[in-house]
Amino acid sequence: RNLRNAATLSVPFETLATAVNNLHTQARLLRHFNWYEELMNAQYAYQLSGMTCFGVDPDLLPNGAEIRENLADATEVYNAASYTVSYANYFHSPPIDGTAGLSNLQAQAAGKAFFGCYIEYANDPWSGHTIRFFVDTVAGYQVLAETWWAE
Repeated sequence: RNLRNAATLSVPFETLATAVNNLHTQARLLRHFNWYEELMNAQYAYQLSGMTCFGVDPDLLPNGAEIRENLADATEVYNAASYTVSYANYFHSPPIDGTAGLSNLQAQAAGKAFFGCYIEYANDPWSGHTIRFFVDTVAGYQVLAETWWAE
């Protein structure tokens, strides 16, 4: 039941994620992704400038990665997604109305604990990426919020 609910009850959030991804080339919001692939790709970027993870096997992390003891909660997941929506809206008029999607995310994440990472890296000296990903420890509900800049 948990797996079914995690897979099917997030349509408003997924609609919001699609709107963000279609609107802005420097913001990405995902509900389904391969967290291991995201973690590995960032490690091999031009410059990995920061990584803080929680609940991820330390053997998967590069030297220098910070390991946080506490898992993420619903508020932390919501704040990462909300920031990404605001970032995508920065240069867009009219802005995306994230109310329904963010409310849906809040409901789906309520009371859950998430493992994940905050990752900062650059593909070259003229850009920077910030990825925040979260995975529910029980049902596998996932959220990835990414923003980046480039000169």
